[in-house]
Amino acid sequence: MRGIAILMVIGIHSLPQPLNTVWAIAIDAALRPCVPIFLFASGYLTALSGRAPIGRRLKAALIPYAIAFVAAYIYMTFAQTPPWTIASPTTLARFGLAYVFVYYYVFVYVGCSAVMWLIL
Repeated sequence: MRGIAILMVIGIHSLPQPLNTVWAIAIDAALRPCVPIFLFASGYLTALSGRAPIGRRLKAALIPYAIAFVAAYIYMTFAQTPPWTIASPTTLARFGLAYVFVYYYVFVYVGCSAVMWLIL
């Protein structure tokens, strides 16, 4: 499953951009579950082996996520947003809601890890 998911990621990044043909959009949609599939398979195999306790696995996922999120948030705030719009309601809503989920796969990994821990 992990190997297939890796091939799916390669497939997504190989598609011509922008996606303006029906076949490219269909292929992109079919390949999108690749990251959750990879994380689910990895979480399952790690949980099955019993090598890493759930607390250590969650810490290993959430600490780098927090660091990357703060760095991305600072970059997007000061490098990509004109200074006069930082306090606008639209910008605050965009940062407060959308950018929290930039790294959605971390939440998928944490959820898969928790579910596998409960099952096993």
